[in-house]
Amino acid sequence: MVEMTHPTSKDKICDPACCTAGFLISSSDYLLKNHSDTIYQNAESRKKFNEGTFHGFDFDSRRYFERTKRFRRTLEVRTLKKVLLYVIKFLNLY
Repeated sequence: MVEMTHPTSKDKICDPACCTAGFLISSSDYLLKNHSDTIYQNAESRKKFNEGTFHGFDFDSRRYFERTKRFRRTLEVRTLKKVLLYVIKFLNLY
């Protein structure tokens, strides 16, 4: 997809449904591979690349909420297991 658009170091790249930012990452890789001479030409162009080239948005808050909820649940289970193992070792039950 990125190669079809042929982005240059002068372009601003926006992904309105970025989710995992795959398109933005691929765009960055493409620019670094094909236009690194202009990106690293001076401090101003380097700053523009790092701070002003890529913009991503994702409006599916439900998916984010589900991912966050799943992550928190996994973290809670792992933490509970660690606490239980510590208590078992502390009380010499194992």
